[in-house]
Amino acid sequence: MMKKQWVAVLLLLCLLLSLCPFSAYAEDLDIDLIDVGEAEEDISAEELGDDLIAVVDGDDAWLTEEPAEFFASGRQYSRLLLHIDWSLIEQVEHQEGGSACACFSLAYCRTLLDGVPHQYSEYNIGTVQSAWCSWSLGSYNMLFLEDKFDAYEKIYRELCGGNPVVACVAGSRASQHYVAIVGFENVVSGQPLSAGNFLIIDSVAPYYAAENMGTVGYDLKLLEDGTYQLDCDQTAATVSFEAHTSSYLSRCSFYTSYRSLKTTRSVYLRNLPCTPSGDSTSTVLVTLPAGASFTADALVKNPYGEYWYKGKTAEGREGYAYAGYFGAGTSLFKDITVNDPELPYKLDSGCSFSIRGKLRAPINVFSAVSASVYAGADTASTRVTGGDVYPEMQYYSLEKSALADTLQFQKLKSGYYTFILTVKCRNYYSADGKTLKCTEKELPLITQGFTVGKVDTYTVSYNANGGSGAPASQTKINGVNLTLSTKKPTRSGYTFLGWATSKSASTAQYQPGGLYQANASAVLYAVWKNNEQKPSLTAQPRGVNAVLGSTAKFSVSASGSNLSYQWYYKVPTGGSWYKCTGTGAKTSTYAVEARDYRNGYYYRCAVTNAGGTVYSYSAMLSVLTVPKVTVQPKNAVKAVGETAKFSVTATGGALSYQWYYRMSSKDSWKACSRTGYNTSTLTVEAWSYRKGYQYRCLVKNAAGEVYSSTVTLTVKS
Repeated sequence: MMKKQWVAVLLLLCLLLSLCPFSAYAEDLDIDLIDVGEAEEDISAEELGDDLIAVVDGDDAWLTEEPAEFFASGRQYSRLLLHIDWSLIEQVEHQEGGSACACFSLAYCRTLLDGVPHQYSEYNIGTVQSAWCSWSLGSYNMLFLEDKFDAYEKIYRELCGGNPVVACVAGSRASQHYVAIVGFENVVSGQPLSAGNFLIIDSVAPYYAAENMGTVGYDLKLLEDGTYQLDCDQTAATVSFEAHTSSYLSRCSFYTSYRSLKTTRSVYLRNLPCTPSGDSTSTVLVTLPAGASFTADALVKNPYGEYWYKGKTAEGREGYAYAGYFGAGTSLFKDITVNDPELPYKLDSGCSFSIRGKLRAPINVFSAVSASVYAGADTASTRVTGGDVYPEMQYYSLEKSALADTLQFQKLKSGYYTFILTVKCRNYYSADGKTLKCTEKELPLITQGFTVGKVDTYTVSYNANGGSGAPASQTKINGVNLTLSTKKPTRSGYTFLGWATSKSASTAQYQPGGLYQANASAVLYAVWKNNEQKPSLTAQPRGVNAVLGSTAKFSVSASGSNLSYQWYYKVPTGGSWYKCTGTGAKTSTYAVEARDYRNGYYYRCAVTNAGGTVYSYSAMLSVLTVPKVTVQPKNAVKAVGETAKFSVTATGGALSYQWYYRMSSKDSWKACSRTGYNTSTLTVEAWSYRKGYQYRCLVKNAAGEVYSSTVTLTVKS
């Protein structure tokens, strides 16, 4: 904008704030004025030439026309964002209550124009945020335009000149509010401008960013007098800007961030670290669902103060995603390698040795590197020598650093030593997308023992014992505990339990990574456990009643693979179980001859596979002989109403009983149904009608049967 134009804008501001006659300023600067009341017709842009025409109506002034050069057809840019140093904007801070939004917006604009942070209080007439704004203190001029489209055209041209604008707006966050307009986007030549074309900094926004005014829900505020208020700089200061997306990333800050992350909600993966309101060419590449894995290789702070992760999805898709939609995640260090290390192994007493090597980390950055030598088997022993280096690059050689001189091993006593190389890595993250956080972790990269002079050593070797993949042999230093290899052998169908010095051991003496302390060579054998399931019994053996001389069979059923069986017996008097050797002793069914001496023997079966052994219940063998009554029943004499009992004792095994009665010796025998009729003792009541009844018992089993003697019941009157 021409100098004369800026002067005119300043005069308008002075007019409104001081209420002095605008014509006085115009006369001093030799600017032509046309009073609204005197103008007979509208003046076109072509008639204006290079002069700025201010139309005056009393004490108020409106800028109704601009120099003709700004009416040229076509626009310079479809998108523009003024260069914003967000670190300065963050020092201006956000508005917390009150109504000083105009003061904050003016402070944002002056900060951009002057390159130093300003505070709202510089323009606040009063002592609190609710006081009103003095635009003249910020060298801004108030303009009132009657047409909204003209107002948007004015904002557009001010931005093209590198000038932020303060506008009075209304919308979702306030019914009357002031914002700083700092850019535009999606402008199409020949189409009218609207709120959706402009980018703003809002003092009451929840974060620092250039937001789309239409997306937020704002539009220019129509004042009570039918005008729209804009406030523009009058110092002719300008702000540089980027007009094209290709340089967008050059305005972002990048931080080291190598992290494994999970999304906490659905997330867009974009080609740029911003939404379309930040850059119109920002597009969605893919949508990540909640819980999706994402590996970040950088953290990016965009020009709006937002933090975005750069990285790739689990499927390998690369892009940017807003950091606020991830958890903190965990740092990754798998890119760190040590290339071509030269390390001590066996040194002669009194010799010197320099440690050399190159560290490489394509993503992580080292904040420090440390190397040390300890007189012993671990870092808990005495430190002999060491040094630190603070690299400025990710690629460097210890040989070329201060460590080369520090770690010259000279005149070390004979013995065992431990060398350790560690690095410190800084890793940045943002759990909320607004705050930058950093973690630093120290990582051991190399830990190696070495000897100086003559030291007794022993060899510990490994035998996979039917498996494969045994570790390589290790050397045990006399008096120094050996940490066993962490490598584990494998064997199909088996679980590795550890190591033992016996090939047939079923329990382990040593574990991978454990300590071997003996000052002796040894072969360690792998101890295996078969993965087969232990057998499960589905049917138990049952007791068998077998006639003397016949064959008794006991059976068991079990589920499982590769089953083996072994039957055992035990005598009735107790004691140990003994292996059976008869027919089927190693099968699921065992057959044994029923002999007298086996009467009362117990039998059980052990079912075994690689998973273990289970034992069945015990079952008894009863050897049966022809029943023999050894104690006969006796006659009974009872008074009326008393109870008579008749008992029998017999041998033969597995006996059953049935009592019979008859009224006299002339009658037939009938089966009793009184108490105990099918046991060895019968109970009857002595009633008169039973006087003279006779009783006997049938005793039988599978071998035969026998009757007891006949007895009589006498009932006394």
